Amino acid sequence: MVISKVAIVNQGLIKIGQATITSFDEPNSKSARLAKVVYDVLRQETLEGHPWNFALEWHTLGAIANFTHPKFSNAFQLPTGCLRPHQTDLPARTPWKVEGRRIVCDSSALQAQCIMDITDESWYSAYFISTLATRIASELAYSVANSATLKKQMFDEYLYMLKNARTFDAQGGGTADRVKADGWLASRGSRI
Repeated sequence: MVISKVAIVNQGLIKIGQATITSFDEPNSKSARLAKVVYDVLRQETLEGHPWNFALEWHTLGAIANFTHPKFSNAFQLPTGCLRPHQTDLPARTPWKVEGRRIVCDSSALQAQCIMDITDESWYSAYFISTLATRIASELAYSVANSATLKKQMFDEYLYMLKNARTFDAQGGGTADRVKADGWLASRGSRI
């Protein structure tokens, strides 16, 4: 099965008991017109809502010249297509902050793992597709199906799916991140 924007929207429409569409440009379809308006924003929202394995990329960030800040000495430009940084290569407890399209910190070099704005549907995991379709169903439920109850049910299901995404993504291979013992853990007799 080929995954497309329309196929994902159709999964959402089916969830709320509505007829499917063949394109976003159907002239007599309220569902198509509304889906065309909300699709990209809801896709980005769903990508940002969880660090999906397929959307994570490490980037070496470029320093911004002549930067001044009252609390940090350096700023680094986020890459094009980065929805938000997920983590950095800075040591634990090193302060950093996102301001606009940059990360500010006191490091002289920085790498960041970013959640990227992936638009190629062939990259999406099956669980992401279902989660996005559920978010679309929630957004369209009132406008298309005229049901505030259904809208809330779909949004609650979306939140549940985001919560469970961590379990599904954790099965994506590799090894689990190891927890490093700190002073508090050591004082508690932990052997991590």
